[in-house]
Amino acid sequence: MPQARMFTGPRAMQDRIAAADLGIVIPFRHDRPERFENLSAVLRHLTTTLADAEILVIEDGAQIHAAALCHDLGVRHIARPNTGAFHRTRILNQGIESLLTRRFAASYDTDVLIYPQAWQQALAGLRAGRAVVFPYDGRFCDARGALRARLLANPDLGQIPADQAQAAPSKGKGDLVCINPNSVGGVVLFDRATYRACGGYHEAFVGWGFEDAEIMARMGKLGHAFHRIAEVPLIHLSHPRGRSWAAASWYGASRRNNALFRAMGRLSAAQLTDLIAAGELRCASPPAPKPGLLAQILRWKG
Repeated sequence: MPQARMFTGPRAMQDRIAAADLGIVIPFRHDRPERFENLSAVLRHLTTTLADAEILVIEDGAQIHAAALCHDLGVRHIARPNTGAFHRTRILNQGIESLLTRRFAASYDTDVLIYPQAWQQALAGLRAGRAVVFPYDGRFCDARGALRARLLANPDLGQIPADQAQAAPSKGKGDLVCINPNSVGGVVLFDRATYRACGGYHEAFVGWGFEDAEIMARMGKLGHAFHRIAEVPLIHLSHPRGRSWAAASWYGASRRNNALFRAMGRLSAAQLTDLIAAGELRCASPPAPKPGLLAQILRWKG
């Protein structure tokens, strides 16, 4: 197993951002070696940027790889042996709801780095009463090649000033490319009480795709619009796109996620409130259609 590199970085430990009210949940599956490399860099970045945040890695997969890494960095690790689909939404719900002493929670992908100034502004926004904050402006910038290698060795974003990253092109083969100018994934910060009241992640979404967009749309419809940190992008450590289970299953789940996203978007705030109260967002798989509200939601096969 690859070993974590020791990292201190230029930021003195006493200068880290106060984050005792924040818990961070990172769902992880070792589908490619690059994922483990990225996780190592991300954890070193988080532990040297934030003070007193609770960081929880929930590793789900056929084999468990990250326990020693997390132990060495003082990060909580939970193993979930599983040879089937990567159920990201359920992992996030269980992780976020386990953060009993934290007022705020972050849904955090394995491969992303956030600028310190964005962390400061995002946490300030939550403490001022915002319910949902993206700690970046929507620009999802992919770090590749030599730049990715440098960030793996030293995950300090001081080597890529935010204004420089902002200028990353949307096309080309350079080491930094903006692959999405208006992303709603990667890292999301929530007020935990509002997250619970709005139902959390919809567990009928399996794998990746549309689950972040759906919860953002739902929370907005329920009166909790998301906010962004202006002029600061997100940095994504590039990796090959491995699929976590059979290709046919992956494709089917993606199509179902798309259909469910569109169906949920057609519901009114009152219908969403009823659905949340009934506990239907926490189903491991879509329940059988029945007359009334659920029949409107679960039109997956039409």
